[in-house]
Amino acid sequence: MHDALLARFGILIRHGFLDPETCARVRENVQRASSFAARVEGSGKVALDTERRRSRIAQVDDETADLVAEPLRALTPTLEEHFETTFSGFQDPEFLVYGEGDFFRPHTDSSPLEEAADFRRERRVSTVVILNPRQRSRSRARTAAAL
Repeated sequence: MHDALLARFGILIRHGFLDPETCARVRENVQRASSFAARVEGSGKVALDTERRRSRIAQVDDETADLVAEPLRALTPTLEEHFETTFSGFQDPEFLVYGEGDFFRPHTDSSPLEEAADFRRERRVSTVVILNPRQRSRSRARTAAAL
């Protein structure tokens, strides 16, 4: 039911995007990685703003990043067809960690404005891979992409 509602807004969902073992491995590596406070971008500047965003970015190793990046790259034809666009490349994935009470206020992930940071001007599609374990110790990974 939720998937059908999200699809009406153009969101593409893939349940089981990562197998449970890979999901658990990535989650463990994220939890072990050092991290820093996530920042926000506005008017071409990146700054810490805990009124707009409170979460952390885990600095995972390349092998862990590839466990997510490679399956995302493999979805390129599906994503291009769904969003009716052609990709010229991929930005490296970020591994966000949200603790209890953490948030990111509503925002846009891309911007056509000249003063926006390069990464925001270049971005056309954003993907989210949720690595939370299911209750009853079953792992899940799904990806959602929105234009």
